[in-house]
Amino acid sequence: MFFKRTPSSNATPRAEASGSTSGAHVAVRHGAPEPSRADEALDVLAAVVRAEGTLAVDTEDSPALELAARCQEWARWVLVGPTRGADDDRSWAGLRSFLLDHRRTQMRSLLGTLTDMRRAVHAIATVVVRVLASDERSDVMVRGRLGSVAAALESDDLSEIRRTTAMLVDVVQAALHEREARRVSDLSGLRQSLAGVRTELARAREEAGTDAETQLFDRKCLDETLTRLASLAPVLGTRPAVVIVGVEGLRAAREQHGAEAQGELLRMAARAVLRTFLRREDVVCRYGPEEVAVLVDDCPESALRDLAERARRAVEVARVSWKGQELGLTAGVGAAALAPGEPAETWLARSEDAMHRARQRGPNRTVLATSPPSTGVSLGLA
Repeated sequence: MFFKRTPSSNATPRAEASGSTSGAHVAVRHGAPEPSRADEALDVLAAVVRAEGTLAVDTEDSPALELAARCQEWARWVLVGPTRGADDDRSWAGLRSFLLDHRRTQMRSLLGTLTDMRRAVHAIATVVVRVLASDERSDVMVRGRLGSVAAALESDDLSEIRRTTAMLVDVVQAALHEREARRVSDLSGLRQSLAGVRTELARAREEAGTDAETQLFDRKCLDETLTRLASLAPVLGTRPAVVIVGVEGLRAAREQHGAEAQGELLRMAARAVLRTFLRREDVVCRYGPEEVAVLVDDCPESALRDLAERARRAVEVARVSWKGQELGLTAGVGAAALAPGEPAETWLARSEDAMHRARQRGPNRTVLATSPPSTGVSLGLA
């Protein structure tokens, strides 16, 4: 309510003095000593508009930050009016229209998200029911054939043993083929159902914590996202990758220029990597004292080296001015694509090991992780 006692020289009255219905508002803004009910109503309205921006979520039309900025502008207009000389055509009718459009857009986004979630849950439930029913039928048939084989063995009838054994083999093979076909079909259906959920997973990351020094996502976000990518990759049909950037030269910078220069160089390297991976699906996190990790939700193995090289070059060409000098760094980069059936911990460890080998061979090297031992798990991602 600062404007009511000390009006801004840049603000203009929202109404003329000639009997406008907002005259009470104008009178207060021109120095009335006590706040009126009109003041309180305006304060509440501005708070509501600001809250709409604070609680906004990303939509297909606008990101949440843009909506929050627009709400802040409208809240300021409610409190102090238009800036003198500015081309501002805001009005009370415009505010009402903005809030209604904002609510409709947010509701559409929310309903779309709920619909995607419902479809995903329904698809998962359908797959579970189908698997249980199909497995039960297969088990009944196999048990029946096993009983026939057992009876034939007791009879010592060689021809009957051969016949019942052949029938058992046919039943088992048919069950295996049915399960394989069902698995492929179920994976395809789940991928389609979960496609809409991927956007919500990206939004969830935006609510994660950040590292205070670099303003990147923190280690907790890294671990949660890594586990989620490894778990969903078989269903979504994606091939995620981890790139770990080990920044080189920070210790020498500290010895030559001090701790402040070291911190500024680390932030420079973090910004360089962040600017290189701008897709919403990419997650750039602080991994260690001198390391930055990038999680890419889908990357063909053939493109993995180029991806890692982009990160290395971004650090290599970055510069920061420090007391009249241009300072720079290099990086040893390791990268690993998720192998079929690989646990998240092993995946991350392979990428880190590749980064350490790059730094040992370095400076300024890129190394791809070696393939893990086969897990024997087929994901059906052809």
